[in-house]
Amino acid sequence: MNLLEYLEKKDIRTEDFARSLDVSACLVWHIISGRRKPSETTARRIEELTNGMVTLTELRGKDAGKEMRGRGRKPGRKRKP
Repeated sequence: MNLLEYLEKKDIRTEDFARSLDVSACLVWHIISGRRKPSETTARRIEELTNGMVTLTELRGKDAGKEMRGRGRKPGRKRKP
């Protein structure tokens, strides 16, 4: 079950769910829409709050179980002058 389905099934407002996660409602909407993946910590908290109905794998896909790195340059690569 994805997060939107869970919230609709349980009749939970996005703002209320975000408050219980201690994140912004905007972040929850970004997760629901697929624009952003939650951090490992947030994904685990969502899994806890939904009693496992929304899983870490559903939230993070192949990145489940490993913390995401920043979007900067790859380590060891230097910029061209």
